[in-house]
This record gives sequence, structure tokens and C-alpha cells, in this order.
Amino acid sequence: MKYSKNLDYLLLCILVVALVVLFGFIWFSPTRLIYDENNFVANLPLFEQHGLSLAFLTGLKNQSPGPLFQFIYYPLKFIGITSIIQYRFVNYGFLLMGILLSYQLMKSEKAEYPLAKALLIISIPLTWTTAGLALTETPTIFFALASIYALRQATKEPQKQLLYIIVSGVLMSITIIGRSPFIMIVPAAALLIYRIKELNTGSLALYLALALSLPVGLFYVWKGLVPPDVAKIQSGIKPLFLVFTFGYTCFFMLIFYPGWYNIPTIYFKALFVLLVVLFLINLNFVNLQYMPMKTLHNKIPKNAILYVERYISILMPCLMVCFGILHLIATWFQVVKNKDNNWQLFLLFAALFIALTTIKSAAQFSTRYPYQSLPFLLIYSAPYIKINKRLALRVMIGIGLGIISLIGYYNSHRPGV
Repeated sequence: MKYSKNLDYLLLCILVVALVVLFGFIWFSPTRLIYDENNFVANLPLFEQHGLSLAFLTGLKNQSPGPLFQFIYYPLKFIGITSIIQYRFVNYGFLLMGILLSYQLMKSEKAEYPLAKALLIISIPLTWTTAGLALTETPTIFFALASIYALRQATKEPQKQLLYIIVSGVLMSITIIGRSPFIMIVPAAALLIYRIKELNTGSLALYLALALSLPVGLFYVWKGLVPPDVAKIQSGIKPLFLVFTFGYTCFFMLIFYPGWYNIPTIYFKALFVLLVVLFLINLNFVNLQYMPMKTLHNKIPKNAILYVERYISILMPCLMVCFGILHLIATWFQVVKNKDNNWQLFLLFAALFIALTTIKSAAQFSTRYPYQSLPFLLIYSAPYIKINKRLALRVMIGIGLGIISLIGYYNSHRPGV
């Protein structure tokens, strides 16, 4: 126990230092707009001009997420928060509040070392870009976690059940107008409420009415799930994006909970055979190429990888397919293991349903898509994560990749990248 305690303190130190480093990166970050910051900030004057009106909601340009960004950042101008670096610090604040909510949720499930495990979110490389830039994922995840926390409290405090259901529904409604894929939490939550005896049918109806109130109105105005300006870009079905989403999820899960993939060996043998077959087919006939983690890839001298780059880029889509299948198989085993645990099932289904929305995404795949479901998988995994040296090593690798990725964005000189 003393050994685990010492490792817990060591891990805490690593994770807290990483948070401080991220703070420092934001402090010295470029004063120019980077990547999707261009699109979100460009729509702030539209909100200032039209307010909350049809002209504003239908006039959003180059922005797939809803108007939550403008709702958060426009009022901040009245307290002097107007620069992009200040916006990034606000985003960083949402990250810290999300970690606090994760800690409370893990603590309520009696997970050991809940603070260290809640901080593990910083070991996921995508946390560095979504929190180090003024994007929409981090605030949306905060509101989602706040809604889930209120829902959890509704199951634990019957005397305040009505209040918590109202709060949870309202917060989920705000979440969905931040990023529409989070609407998929609603059916998972409805299933949770239905299965819990302490919550009645009235609670389910009230939650659904409140959670869907804002998004249904917004989607009616848009005549779809995204603003009219980007409706064409977001049209169509892209199964490959779904495969990549589950593949990336598998990679990120291996950082903080590789035990997720403790499944019978026969599945690994079958997936290895599938990998070889897919590689040979892709190499000789399809020639589908993909290079993940482009920021890291671009840092490597071209002459160092030129000879093998083609083979790696042909192998990668095949590897992503196998990783994705592995994750889905392991998810099924987790569902079976927790078939009688309503809370754990809810977290599993919420993460799975959010991930499924990536089959209908933008013209270009982004690793921010799979990131949206990872906070829920981290909370789910908390009771099972073992604090040991291997975890500390994986955490440092994840942090290192996150730092490299964020530096790549900060040093990018192309608009919108």
C-alpha cells in the first residue's frame, strides 16, 4: 500500500507539472488565431450585431458546432477578456473544472486515487490541442460532465431528485448546442433513468424534454444538425471516419487503461491475420494511404523516413481498422462484465454513441472526433486503473506527444491549420 501511495504521489506530480507546462504554453502562445479559432472568433461580431436571433443562428459561417462558443466568449468582453490568449486561458479553466467534476464522479464510485486518475486526461495527447487552443470541445465536455454529475446525484439523493433532473436536463441541452454529437448522450441517459427504480417515468419525460429543448429548436432553425453554411460539407456517410475513430480510441485507451483489452488470445490472433491480409490487399490493389499524428510526422526529417514512408502509410489504415475492431470487441466484453451495473453501462453507451456520430462528419477527419468520448471512458475505467510504473511511463509518453502536437499548431503559419 505504501508503494502504491508513493507511486500515486509521483504520478500526481507528473500530471500537475504537465498542467503547469500547458499553462505556460498558453501564456507564451501566438497572438494570432490558429486553426478553427479563425472560424469561431470570426462569428463573434455576428452575435454582437444580431444577438440571439435567426439572423445570427442561420448566418454562422465556416462553423459546424453550435453557438455555444459565442455565448461563452462574447459576454466576456464586458470584463476585459478580448484577446485570443485570454480565450485560451478560459478554455484552460474549463479543462480544470472538467477535471474536478471527473474527480467527484470517480470518488463517488469509490475509485482509488481519484485525483490522480482524473488528472490522467492530460496524458491524452488531444487534450493539449483542445485545451491549448480556444476550441469548442473542452467547454462542451465540461457541460456534459456537469450534466452527468447532476444525473448521478439524482440517483443518490431521492429527496432532491427533481432538482437534479432539471439541472441535468438543462446542462445537457447547453452541451448539445455546443457540439451536436453529444445529443447521443441523451438516449444513454434515458436508458439509465429507465433502468433505475428510484427514478420514475416522470423523471425520464422531464429530462428528455429539457435536454432536447434547445437543440430541437436550433436544428429546426438550421433545417439540419449544422448551420446552413456548412450543411453541404457535413453531408454524406463516411464509414472510414468511424473506423479511424475507434482506432484512435484504442490507441488513447492504451495510455491510461490497457486492461480494457484483456480479451481471449484468439481475437488477437485473428486480428493479426486480418492485418496481414488487409496490408497485402491495400499494397497491391487499393493503395489507400494514411499517416496518423501528422504534427509528429512532419517533425521527422524527410530523408529519415522517405524509403519506408509509403509502406507505413499503406499499413496505417489497415492497422487502424484492426485497432478499431479490437476496441469494439473489447467494448462488448466490458458491456457483458457490467450488464448489471447501470452507471457503468451508461458511461459505456454514452462514449460509444458519441463515437458513432463520426460516420457522418466533415470532409476531413480530425482526431478531435474520437477525443469527445474519452472523458467518459476515463471515468468508466477509474475503478480498474492500476497505479504502477508502467502507467507513469505511458503517461509521460502521452504528455510528450501532446506537447509535440501543440507546438506544431503554435508554429503553424498556414491560416486555418
